[in-house]
Amino acid sequence: TASSLATHASQYARRRTTTRSVAIANPQVTSSRVQQPHPDAAEVTVVLHDGYRIRAVGLRLTARNTSWICTAFEIA
Repeated sequence: TASSLATHASQYARRRTTTRSVAIANPQVTSSRVQQPHPDAAEVTVVLHDGYRIRAVGLRLTARNTSWICTAFEIA
């Protein structure tokens, strides 16, 4: 999950530029945690550093059939 999230963040960082700086192409995952409050649910928190800012990402995954579906996503 963390490597997939870093891949998506990397794609975002390549598209994003600001007048103050350009984000790096490879954001670094500095920490990640997974908790499973229920057998069919997982809550994931990740801290990313994109070269400009440190961002917190939270998501909730719910098991459906043989896949995990993201049912909540927040980035700050």
